[in-house]
Amino acid sequence: MWRFIELQDENGIKHTEIPMYFQEEETVEIINRSDYVFLKNGDYKYSNKYALGGGKWSFNKQNSTIELSLRILTDDPSFETLLDYDVITKAEDGYYYQEPTFLRIESFKADQLVIADKYLYVLIYRKIN
Repeated sequence: MWRFIELQDENGIKHTEIPMYFQEEETVEIINRSDYVFLKNGDYKYSNKYALGGGKWSFNKQNSTIELSLRILTDDPSFETLLDYDVITKAEDGYYYQEPTFLRIESFKADQLVIADKYLYVLIYRKIN
């Protein structure tokens, strides 16, 4: 299990908000990132204060990324819309998954994982036993 600790800029300074633009308006993103559990069978679970879920994961050594394919259940309110727009596909295990998202690993130690976030920011994770 990897617990999200903080977001840092390129100087190692912790940030709880990121300035951004939304619909041409200046605003801020309040930082909320997920904790992850990566299981040996290729499943993963995520949770944060707003959501939880899971899917399939794999590690790509060539480009140092963790690839996450979110599982979408058939009782999800957006299931039919996602299916209509070809955003999800049925896998061999019978479940539906979105195309993978990629977490680029900046550095890894036995108890710490650093993942690239938006430009100039990284996410710091700690391993929880």
